[in-house]
Amino acid sequence: MNILEITGSPHKHGCSNYLMEQFTAGAKKAGHEITRVDAAFVNVHPCIGCDHCESGLHPCIYKDDMVEIYEKLKAADAVVYSTPLYYHAPSAQLMALIDRYHGIDNLIRNTGKRSVLLVTGGNPDPTFMDGIKQWYATTLRYLGWEKAGELYVHGCTTPENLENTESARKAYELGLTIGEK
Repeated sequence: MNILEITGSPHKHGCSNYLMEQFTAGAKKAGHEITRVDAAFVNVHPCIGCDHCESGLHPCIYKDDMVEIYEKLKAADAVVYSTPLYYHAPSAQLMALIDRYHGIDNLIRNTGKRSVLLVTGGNPDPTFMDGIKQWYATTLRYLGWEKAGELYVHGCTTPENLENTESARKAYELGLTIGEK
């Protein structure tokens, strides 16, 4: 399986990246091919809704890193996101990239892709994850992709908080089993 991992944290050694590393270890053990994009470190302009692309009929007006990301996205069998929780939603860095999906909507919707979401947040109250859960469900329904898993870790402020935890094991297991139906 060809898996595209997209991280949303500006912290290369943060909690959500730690979970992605655990997922990657499991996915590699299962023999999957991994491509990773760190949304905070690519040159991606925000979508301005000009609709020049007509959702995939024409190229986006921006000739930035999204041109290569579009190809990776189209080629992926599965897309895995990791993000810190920012105001009950994915990080701004991740959302800027996902908003640009509009440029190829007609090429990625209803393509049978599988998806996983890994989220970390510092607040110990699990209800603070309610907004991102709703966003993810709506996004998958719109794209017509299959949910292959989700992991919400609250009360996490450093990657060390995650070492040798049930959350780290679950992220690894999601990587190991993403290809199973």
